[in-house]
Amino acid sequence: MAKAAPKKTTKKRATKKKSVAARTPSALEAKAYNKVVESATIEDIRLIGSEFQIEPGYFADDGEVERCFVRNIGTGEVTYSKEERILTVSFEFSIQVTRKDALLLKCRALYVVFFTLSEEVDENSARSFAKRTGKNAAYPYFREFASSQSWASGADLPILPILKFVPPKT
Repeated sequence: MAKAAPKKTTKKRATKKKSVAARTPSALEAKAYNKVVESATIEDIRLIGSEFQIEPGYFADDGEVERCFVRNIGTGEVTYSKEERILTVSFEFSIQVTRKDALLLKCRALYVVFFTLSEEVDENSARSFAKRTGKNAAYPYFREFASSQSWASGADLPILPILKFVPPKT
């Protein structure tokens, strides 16, 4: 029996974003942040958990029904050890496809990013750096993970978009 081609997601994405007011960093904050940038070296990115679930109804050919595609990125715990000069941050990335409030597909992965620092730095600046830089470092791994799972399952998910950041006003 021939396998029916899966129906493509018709609604590409409805991304949930936090509304964050742009704030101009002070010269002192910028100097402390730049010190972290100069001091930090990325050591490793590790997948620490994952889940992929697809319901048979995902492949149902039921005509005009739209699917909703949602991408979420959550920042987990940031740890900074001044003594060891180690900075870690975790992220959870997920995508979901729903139809009429029914969850049809879920792809989730948790990553931890490790940095070493060549000198002691301001803790708040280190945390800010870890959240921003770690997300940029780990997200391509999630894009590949989601793409691989999509291919293996025949889900035919759209290519996940890149992350875009607007620099703070100066």
